[in-house]
Amino acid sequence: MNEISITTTYNVDTICDILDKKLSFLKKEGLYIDYYVDKLDAFSTIKCKVDKDRSTLLNYYDTLKIYISNGILDIIFNIYILDIIEETIIDRFYPLNKSDMEFVKDRVKEDLYNQEYIGISNSFYRQNIRNKILMKIMNYFDEDTNINIDGFIDFRLGFYKDHLENIIQRKLEELAIEKEYREFIEILQYFIEIQEPKVDLINIMIEDEKYKLIDNNNNVISNDYLEEIASELSDIDITYDDLLISSLITIAPKEVIIHTDKEQSEREVVNIIKSVFEDKVTICKTSK
Repeated sequence: MNEISITTTYNVDTICDILDKKLSFLKKEGLYIDYYVDKLDAFSTIKCKVDKDRSTLLNYYDTLKIYISNGILDIIFNIYILDIIEETIIDRFYPLNKSDMEFVKDRVKEDLYNQEYIGISNSFYRQNIRNKILMKIMNYFDEDTNINIDGFIDFRLGFYKDHLENIIQRKLEELAIEKEYREFIEILQYFIEIQEPKVDLINIMIEDEKYKLIDNNNNVISNDYLEEIASELSDIDITYDDLLISSLITIAPKEVIIHTDKEQSEREVVNIIKSVFEDKVTICKTSK
C-alpha cells in the first residue's frame, strides 16, 4: 500500500499545512509524498501518495502511517478540539447561551493545554490521553487506509469525550461561581450608587490582616463606628473582611486608596474592593 486518504469537513488548506509540517521530515528518510485533493459537497479528501520513483525507503507504509497518524493527532487537537468540546457539552449537559458556551470552551481548552495550570501530574495524564488517541489512529490504519476524521472522532473517541466531560463539569461549576460573584459585586455597586458619599477619600491601611480606615482629613474611622456597622449585621456570621467591605459600602467614599504590601494586595478582599469601586481605587504598594 502506498496511499493514505484523509477526509475532512474542515478547511483543506489548514489540514494540508499541518500534514506538510509532519511529512516534510520524511524526505530526510528517503520518502517523498505527493498530495491530491478531491472535493465532494462539504467533504474534502486528501490523498497522500508515496512517490515510488523518488523514494528510497523500503518499509514506507509503516513510516507513512506513523507520520500521518501524528499529523491527524495535531489536526484533532488544533482544529477539531473546540467543536468536540461544544458537542460534548450539548450531548452530555444542557444548552448554554453563546457567552457561557465560549467561557466553558475557553476554560476547558486552557485546562487541556496550559502546562502551569494543569500541573505536572495532570500533564502526564494528558500525554497518556494523546498517546491513546495516537494508537487508535495507527490501529485504524491497520484496518483501512481511508480515514474520515469526523467519523473517527464520533465513533472511536468516546473515551476522550468521557475525559472532557469531567473537565467540563468542573468548568460549569466555575462558571456558576463566577456568575454568583458578579451578581454579588453588582449588588454592592447598587448599594453604593443609591446613597450619598459620607467622605471624599478613604485610606485603607492593611497590615498583618488588620485594617485601619483613615479619611481625607487624616482622621481614623473609630472602632465604635465600625462596631456600629457590625451590630447592624449581628444576625449574620461575618468575618473581619466582611466588616471592611460593609464599612466601605456604608461610607461610600468617592475615592479609595489601599495601602498594602505585595502579598496582601492579592487577597480576595482587596480584589472585591477593586471590583466594586473600579476606577475609584488606587493601590499603594508598601514594603514590609
